[in-house]
Amino acid sequence: MKYRITLPVVAVLLVMFLMVEISGSAENSLTKEFKEVVITSKYKVEMTGGQRDKRDSTPGKEPFSVKYLLGGTDRFELIDDSVLINQNGKYIAPDKLRVPCKAMIDYQTLSNGKRNIIALQVSKILSGSTEKWTEPLPH
Repeated sequence: MKYRITLPVVAVLLVMFLMVEISGSAENSLTKEFKEVVITSKYKVEMTGGQRDKRDSTPGKEPFSVKYLLGGTDRFELIDDSVLINQNGKYIAPDKLRVPCKAMIDYQTLSNGKRNIIALQVSKILSGSTEKWTEPLPH
């Protein structure tokens, strides 16, 4: 298998290196991990009521939402600083991520167990993929 080293890949590696350097002092509160995962679905949950009041509700701003991906039994949170790169080495927004897909994920596991995505590189788009967000299950 051949690997292409493109500018976006170099940028992601640089971000990952810097995150390790910056988080070095906080090693007790988080763990950095890197693995290949089959992402089966993506979710965007709008915050409402009391949850939303805790966030910035400036007029004209997009409503606050929690975005996450499911890979097997693992949940990976998309944060504002998450870097997503498609198969062609181009940066993409979470709305453009096609699922299901196979991807390499660089993430941090926080002390509370939450997994924040630092970077995601799509390696293969799987059959039946779509850019649509999966509807969350009712509580």
